[in-house]
Amino acid sequence: MIDMKAYIVSKFPYKRPTQNGEINVCCPFHDDASPSFSINMETGMFICRSARCGLRGGFPYFYKLMENIESWTDVYKDLKQTSSDFDISDIWKEKVEVKSEEIGFPPNNLWEPIGSLEYLSSRNLGQDIIDAFGLVYGKVGKYKEATLTGSIIAPLWDLDGTYKTFQVRYLNNKSKVRWGGPEGSSIGNILYGGWLVSEKDTELWIVEGASDVWNMYNFGARAVGLNTKEASAAQLTRIYKLCTNYNLLPIICLDGDVPLLSVKAKKDFIGSLFYELSALGLSPEIVILNPEEDPGSLSYERYNEVRRTIIK
Repeated sequence: MIDMKAYIVSKFPYKRPTQNGEINVCCPFHDDASPSFSINMETGMFICRSARCGLRGGFPYFYKLMENIESWTDVYKDLKQTSSDFDISDIWKEKVEVKSEEIGFPPNNLWEPIGSLEYLSSRNLGQDIIDAFGLVYGKVGKYKEATLTGSIIAPLWDLDGTYKTFQVRYLNNKSKVRWGGPEGSSIGNILYGGWLVSEKDTELWIVEGASDVWNMYNFGARAVGLNTKEASAAQLTRIYKLCTNYNLLPIICLDGDVPLLSVKAKKDFIGSLFYELSALGLSPEIVILNPEEDPGSLSYERYNEVRRTIIK
């Protein structure tokens, strides 16, 4: 197991972190004349602010790049650790967090690096998305009862960078099933994309699925996916942690087909998720999409348009 803080210190032994816990140095991933790279000792989040580079992500991605590791499976093995416990539990009796074991990532012989995929290119999702989220292409077979053939395989980490499980996005347009995962997966307890959120962000968009998170990331927005229209106790706990630790504004942006209780004003408490986040002491905002829209299909122009409709 790799200790995150010790590893970061070992790579920058002569640099002392700031009061915010950040180390600021010249970027190790490009020829940098002035310090444009920073990494947080507590979260492992890093970013290069140079226009020539612009790399950013969580500690697993940083470790992969620094060690020049090709296989994400090898990264997971090196970083394997016990999940952190959060201090909020049993928020509601009907929402009980289920503890589940890690489900390993599919072995190398079942997948390959993503080349050119129409599904991604048609959505303007490029290599930065593939790298940031560790996406690979499932070329053949099944693993842990999940069919991998002809799919995008997406690993899931928890907020502390701990690998937990994976999910697959099927690319066969004739199939009614679009998403799948391994048997016994803990996906309902994880915020997809939550490991990429940092103190540099000001908003936390709460969406349904992984493709929604990818599209929002493409727009420079940080989003977390619930993988459903309803948040579990574990997901509510993690949303609370992110919003309070990083002082983020939660913005609910579910698919346009989600039923709404009212659209008159925020005081009408639109949807159960709004109720739950408000009960935690947060002040969520809401973006209402048209019935045929979802965050994963928005253009950049439409994203900016709906962002201006946030209920005040």
